[in-house]
Order: sequence, then structure tokens, then C-alpha cells
Amino acid sequence: MIIKLTQKQHNLLKKITAGTAFEQAELSFPIGVDFDADDDLLDRLRELCTQVEIDSVQEGGGIIRDDDEDGKIAMELVDLLFTG
Repeated sequence: MIIKLTQKQHNLLKKITAGTAFEQAELSFPIGVDFDADDDLLDRLRELCTQVEIDSVQEGGGIIRDDDEDGKIAMELVDLLFTG
């Protein structure tokens, strides 16, 4: 799948993949340009982002708070990693 990450999206992926089997693959992702990424890897990253989004909604009492930058970015990434 072809995707393009912003700096903020890249930073969140870096944060949530630190110390995981996906860390090295994520570090190779370019910022601000279209690139082709492995669909299986993107599925796994989407699962991690979904968990961040769920945690943010739970902490926000059913919503992602305006000041929850990670939650908002995770929501963007779930969509991006699903649709490309």
C-alpha cells in the first residue's frame, strides 16, 4: 500500500513501536513522501494505533479530548493505514 506520513504521524509511530519487533521497519519510513509499505506491517501498526485511539477515548470519557494530540494522530493513522 502507498502511504505518506507527516512528521507528527511518524513521531507517534516511532513512540508506539519503540522496543517492539516493528521498530526498525518504522524507522525506515520516510516523512512527507509517498512510499510503498508492506500490507502485513501496516495491519500490525494499525492495530497499535487502534489501541492508542481506544485508550484515548476511554481516558477522555468517551471522546478524544482536544488536548490529546496522540489520540487525534492515532485516529488519523488508523484511517490512513486502512485506506492508504
